[in-house]
Amino acid sequence: MSMEAVFKERQTFENKEIENMQKELKQFSLRIAPGYSWQRILRYPQPKAHEEALNQEKIDVAEARMKGKIGEAEKEGRMKQEISKIDADTARQETKRKAEKAKAGSELMSRQTELDPVFKLQKPVESTRAETEPERLRASEVTKSKVVRESAEQDADAAYYTEQKAADAQLYKQKMAADATYYRQSKEADASLYQQKREAEGIFEMAKAYGALIDVLGGPQAFLQFRMENGRYERLAKATARLSEDFNQRSRDGILVRDGSGDSIAPVRNIMQGLPPLLDTIHEQTGMSPPSWLA
Repeated sequence: MSMEAVFKERQTFENKEIENMQKELKQFSLRIAPGYSWQRILRYPQPKAHEEALNQEKIDVAEARMKGKIGEAEKEGRMKQEISKIDADTARQETKRKAEKAKAGSELMSRQTELDPVFKLQKPVESTRAETEPERLRASEVTKSKVVRESAEQDADAAYYTEQKAADAQLYKQKMAADATYYRQSKEADASLYQQKREAEGIFEMAKAYGALIDVLGGPQAFLQFRMENGRYERLAKATARLSEDFNQRSRDGILVRDGSGDSIAPVRNIMQGLPPLLDTIHEQTGMSPPSWLA
């Protein structure tokens, strides 16, 4: 046990000493008589043990102090060594930086000496370029603006051309539709006029036949009797009324118009101009007057 353990664990130390003493005595077939105090036995070596413990403590303290001083000296030595090493490194780095700085300054002076003539020659060029740069930028901006304006004008022209072509196509389509409608209506009017002309000619021929029939029958009274029996005059009046109504309707619709090619209503006008003599002949031969709407 250490000296520190002896003082701190005294009872444990005494028990171990008693046990060791019994083992030693047993080797010589000896034993301690009963009732003998172990304190007296243990008290005998106490001064010596105490003195040894004090001496050992002093030795330990001295050794610890020595180790502390040695450790402190080693620490200070290592610190001084590290400081010296750092100072040496710092000096080397400083020297290296100064050398590099001097080298860089020398290279800079050399480069500057080489570039001075170039700078002198380049300076007028740069001055001229600086003076002309605003004009160049202005010209560039003007060119861009011109390109943008021309592009916008082209887009507007293209849009106008497209709209114009669409309008022309629509107008042409409407014109063709109108021409087709006019042509169809003209053809229908011509066909109707031709039909009415043929009907009027038939009526006129029928009137002449009626005149000849009156002469054959022996006078108006005989013809009136014949007419009442056959209903011919009534059919003639209906046909004339249809002709007049159709002519009035077409006149209101504007189908019968004049154009540069001639008078398109000439056949109808001729028929209407031929009706009064026909009606007069019928009146003279039969004694019958035309209706009020036809007179």
